[in-house]
Amino acid sequence: DGRTALSSGSADGTENAVIWWDLATGAEIRRLEGFGVGAAFGVQASVGTVYGITFAPDGHTAYTASMDRTLRLWNLDTSEELHRYDMTQYPLSVALSPDGAKLVVYSTMFYTHILDRETWTLQRRFGTRSGAGGMWDVVSDGRTAVLGNDELGITFVDIASGKTIYRLDAHTSVVNAVVISADGRYALS
Repeated sequence: DGRTALSSGSADGTENAVIWWDLATGAEIRRLEGFGVGAAFGVQASVGTVYGITFAPDGHTAYTASMDRTLRLWNLDTSEELHRYDMTQYPLSVALSPDGAKLVVYSTMFYTHILDRETWTLQRRFGTRSGAGGMWDVVSDGRTAVLGNDELGITFVDIASGKTIYRLDAHTSVVNAVVISADGRYALS
């Protein structure tokens, strides 16, 4: 509805939390906590860092991807964890298809996972040529995903086949985030 926002991964001590904000007042509405803390990649206290968040279509639930190797669905009104999907790899980003049917998850080891949003079953997994970075968004057609990565560009991928459709090579360093406009005509990176 454009009235609230979610944030995560700040180095101010809230890296293991997601904060739900009221955009009109700038006030914190609620904080989601309970992400694991430990060691990952040899760095202490980074396991619960939340790298990916997205609203569900209803605007009152959200998905998180965190370094405790979980995808989670949260009720934002109550801070209740509604579902948890354990992964063998670290999920770095999560995006929802425009029709709300699929979760697109990018993880370490350069894999993309397509999950059914209702059943949480893995529909497809494919490798991508990306390294660091790795922020997905899904184009409004629901068939195309877009990845920002360390190859200095943006890669458009067919979700069904996992094949690269085309690339935009416009950066001189890692692309950490990419987002697609609602009409699917523009990308910001």
